[in-house]
Amino acid sequence: MPDVTACAREAERHGGSVLAKGADEVVLRDPDGAQFTVTARRGR
Repeated sequence: MPDVTACAREAERHGGSVLAKGADEVVLRDPDGAQFTVTARRGR
């Protein structure tokens, strides 16, 4: 999903890192070490 890809790109741009990336979700870590998952909305 383009939204997930864009989110991962912005996270990296702001000092975060991508831990895992799938078709509709991405696991990120922010610069302070917090880990979270962003999931694309399905069925828009």
